[in-house]
Amino acid sequence: MKKIIFLMISLLSISAIAQNVAPSQADIQVFLKSTTYVVLDQSMFGTTYNEKIKAAMEKHWKITPYEFITRAEYAQKRRDPKASFLAKTEVYFDKDKQKIKYQFLNLMLGTQSGRVTSMHDLANFPLAYAGGSDENYSYKLGMILIFMQNHINLIKNNPKLNDKNIIRYYNNQRTEIHDKTLYVLADELSNEVNSIQKIKKYYQYPVKIVTKQEVEQAINSRNKNIVFFHVVRPEKESPKKERCYKLVIDASDARLYYWSMDKINKKKPAGILANDFKKLNK
Repeated sequence: MKKIIFLMISLLSISAIAQNVAPSQADIQVFLKSTTYVVLDQSMFGTTYNEKIKAAMEKHWKITPYEFITRAEYAQKRRDPKASFLAKTEVYFDKDKQKIKYQFLNLMLGTQSGRVTSMHDLANFPLAYAGGSDENYSYKLGMILIFMQNHINLIKNNPKLNDKNIIRYYNNQRTEIHDKTLYVLADELSNEVNSIQKIKKYYQYPVKIVTKQEVEQAINSRNKNIVFFHVVRPEKESPKKERCYKLVIDASDARLYYWSMDKINKKKPAGILANDFKKLNK
């Protein structure tokens, strides 16, 4: 399992975490008895995120009691090993010499030492590139929170799932989307699949090119007939060897059906590829 480093935006301290997290049964039991402290973004651009995460927590967070805290409060409370924390983070791969940063949402347990490096990660979810616009994910925060809670319960009920097989488990569910309509955004499609006609060469099931507003509407109405792509890619072209995350999520219950991460190059441009549709078609 590759490792990534995460940089807490609120503390500027570093820790190694597993890229795909399957928490231990002991950590799950601690979490389920905890209060979850949601660390608010205190950057000059944090207002929109704070509004969205507050609304999403109120509507969708059911698994633990929760409170909103500041960076300063987090610095103290993280020393409580019986507390859990939801925080926006910046991450980079430990073997990445270019130290390209990505923005994640992380769910973690506190630690008696107070060192972020010792905090156990319960779940994480890619949001955007560091410094990127939150418009690409803010309207999905409710679904992301539901996914995290589902993920915890999934591991709790299936102790054999771990860091090595959890992504394979999710990807094995992808055939269940075939009776649903797959929503994709036009600007997230690579040139080889930038029309319905091109997509149909690789994916024979219902698919529709939509706007962000249509995805948001499907999420808000919890439409059980819709699944959608969540894509994390650079907002500007770059010669660096960056990565593109691609996930397919159910608009009704946040089930994860597909997870992929490609290194971007000439053969694999940033965005949804023909190969993604081929995999989903199987």
